[in-house]
Amino acid sequence: MLLARGWSQRQVALVLYAVCAAFGLLAMLFTQTGTRSTGFVLFVVVVVVIIAVGNLRYHEVDELRAGVKRTVGDRRIRVANNIRVRRASRALTKATELGEVFDAVSYLLESGEFAYACVQIGHPAGDEVNERAIRASEKQRAQRGLELRNGRIFWSWSRTAIDVEDVIDSGSFWCLRLPLATANGQWGWMNLYRAFETDPLLVDMNYLSELFRGQLSEAGERILEAFAEETVNTSGLAMTVGAGKRMG
Repeated sequence: MLLARGWSQRQVALVLYAVCAAFGLLAMLFTQTGTRSTGFVLFVVVVVVIIAVGNLRYHEVDELRAGVKRTVGDRRIRVANNIRVRRASRALTKATELGEVFDAVSYLLESGEFAYACVQIGHPAGDEVNERAIRASEKQRAQRGLELRNGRIFWSWSRTAIDVEDVIDSGSFWCLRLPLATANGQWGWMNLYRAFETDPLLVDMNYLSELFRGQLSEAGERILEAFAEETVNTSGLAMTVGAGKRMG
């Protein structure tokens, strides 16, 4: 770091020799004296060393500072947000309709870590299944903001005083896309938007990308498959009735 600041190799070597000589002299003095001032001198030396190393801007020192802040300063908030992710994931395992799914997603987003979020989900079989699924939540449709877009179910959430158009079209936000997929296929995606110039993200990304994403994917699959089976059964019954009328 001293070389990066414009010091010559000679100057850096002299400084290092001087520091080593000073520490060696202090060590010799401390072995020969046992006064009460020894502890005070050691404390002063440690403080000076910490300040000096900090001013050199070593990446290792900066990372240690960030680690201490994550462990001590932001620990409570981080733990609370991670618990919120776990609770939302647990709620998704019990969801039997779309309204309960998006209630769990809203609960997660209430932590305030993201400014805007949107989800698009749908059954690969086609629009009829998705329309049947959203009609089943007709009473809660307006309240939760559910709508059909290009045959897929769309839902969005935003914090107070946030203009959605400004978020999506702005270069001041980054986006995390979570694909909603299971072993049986692709079901959609979820986008999470967060401003660049804001406090550090205080939630475990592994929980979001693995635990929460997985449970959201399985909940969507479970609910949409139920409506797909209902659609098939209804179509089969209609064909049977029609055939019976023609034969009669």
